[in-house]
Amino acid sequence: VLSICWLDNNFLAVSDKAGRCFIWDIKKESFFASLETRGNIICGLFYKNNILYGLSMNSRLQLWDIATQKQIMNFKIPPLPQIGALIKSIYWPANNALVFPGTEGRLCLYNIEHKTISTIKAHEGDFYSLTLCGDHIASFGMQDHLVKIWCKDNDKPVLTYHTDRMIISSVCFSDQQDRFLLVDSVGAAYDYILEQDGFKFVQRLHGQDYRVCISLCPMDEHLFTDKVQKN
Repeated sequence: VLSICWLDNNFLAVSDKAGRCFIWDIKKESFFASLETRGNIICGLFYKNNILYGLSMNSRLQLWDIATQKQIMNFKIPPLPQIGALIKSIYWPANNALVFPGTEGRLCLYNIEHKTISTIKAHEGDFYSLTLCGDHIASFGMQDHLVKIWCKDNDKPVLTYHTDRMIISSVCFSDQQDRFLLVDSVGAAYDYILEQDGFKFVQRLHGQDYRVCISLCPMDEHLFTDKVQKN
């Protein structure tokens, strides 16, 4: 599995490394539909207003109408980082944009209304981790070890912090938008808090071998994480 995405309380979209994209009926615990991918390996699934968005590893953005289960758009986007299983896309309401990482530290924004793409040089080297925090988004550099907070219509971060960990995934999970669950490159998960004077460690979570698929389940708002067997 490369990416998972809740469609609503009943249905879950899943893509895999064989280039397939499925919809599962969670309540019935059964397969519901298969979406056309044209053989492309899909990652970074995201759902909004009955449209499922998927990033493909050959630098395409594909859109499906879930009502008809048909692909309605397929167009070129900037190149993606190499590890598809780590790529995450998020919706940024303040910019009405789908946001995802590009190569060489680029932050890519697809404006849903205007169907345009812009990029910002966010980090040194490839990065994967993005999360929404209130009206802002946070990005986490793997090589520069920087946490950057971005606001609407600004190509410069409003806050920058340093962390000593190589973060591959993150989610903001508090009402105050200041608590983060982070996963690092060795599979450990951590609780961090964002304060005015820094990005501070709180505790390490139990277990190991965590990876990228971190999401809030719409049914009960529990936090889900995926584990992966390390080679």
